[in-house]
Amino acid sequence: MVGDQVLIQCANLLFSIIRTSDKLIRLGGDEFVVISYDPDEHLEVFANRLLALFDKPFVTTAAQFKVTASIGIATTMDCSGIDNLLKSADIAMYKAKDNGKNTIAFFHDGLRRDVEYRLFIEQGLHDAISNEEITAHYQPIIDRKGRIHAVEALARWSSPGIGTISPDKFIPIAEETKLIHELGLKILREACIALKLIEERGLPELLIHVNVSNVQLMSPTMVNDFKIVIDDFKVNVRLIVLEITESTLHSHTTRHQLLGLRKLGFTISIDDFGTGYSTLSELKRPIYDFIKLDRSLLPTRFDAESKDHKIVKHLIAMCTDVGIPITFEGVESSEQVAFSYEMGCTWFQGYYFAKAMHLFELIRYLKNHDESLLHKAIA
Repeated sequence: MVGDQVLIQCANLLFSIIRTSDKLIRLGGDEFVVISYDPDEHLEVFANRLLALFDKPFVTTAAQFKVTASIGIATTMDCSGIDNLLKSADIAMYKAKDNGKNTIAFFHDGLRRDVEYRLFIEQGLHDAISNEEITAHYQPIIDRKGRIHAVEALARWSSPGIGTISPDKFIPIAEETKLIHELGLKILREACIALKLIEERGLPELLIHVNVSNVQLMSPTMVNDFKIVIDDFKVNVRLIVLEITESTLHSHTTRHQLLGLRKLGFTISIDDFGTGYSTLSELKRPIYDFIKLDRSLLPTRFDAESKDHKIVKHLIAMCTDVGIPITFEGVESSEQVAFSYEMGCTWFQGYYFAKAMHLFELIRYLKNHDESLLHKAIA
């Protein structure tokens, strides 16, 4: 087997470089442990020598393969007992993988706390979704007249045990564990409930933006799952905007899914356009209706001659010319709002207007919204 050939070569290379006082053990799979009793050189130097073994491709009977290594280091100064030492090295090794692979990480107590926190999230995520600990909160999106044009539904987790858990912490884990499918459908259902409640209260019609993960788009049942939800609630599907991340743009599978969602009537928006994988060629595709610019594109200096200023100005002008409305998110000051307005943005989203809020807070906000907030910024 090709895999066995690679593992044998790995073991031989490691044997060739370890010292006579070291012990090499294969734990299983593709994990090896080097136990050093009395290192003659600094551990980081030794680890870098181990990494260098993987610079050249591995030659097998089938093909050549480029193999990378992630190295975690723990010492008896950090923990006592062989079991704790191995666990600590394992934790450090996964940290090295998180750092981009082919890297080295040293164990420290902070890593243990990070792992325990991650396990808490991973183990509690399913219950949090079903127990209503994770719910949709809504952040308003404002038009050029100061009116509320739309809201974005954002997942928020409030744990009875430890309080608020940041989406940056639980969304990646939801994607890794595939719970993002369940979470995404929950947020879509809550968005439908919000649309119904807004209609019942006689409030002006608005759009609701719902984020869609690349992992969701890879599911063969996604389009049908979304259809079941909108059929159950009998909402006007054209009022729901699906926001996709840039990483979805270059996959044939996800493009096919997006076309299926468009046939159902959903509107599609590219999130964070211009900061990642998106290209200008996307602007000519008939899949996308809106574009959202990330806050990182907001200039640090409001100088008409700065590069930041010119890039944003021409990007917005180009999208406007081809008929694609643009939202600038992350506007937190009157200066940022005025800049976005001057550049020609269609809509504005950020703390300057409001933070994400619970549905019933949103209803009050919709009734009492102050349209003059925008006018104060651009005056």
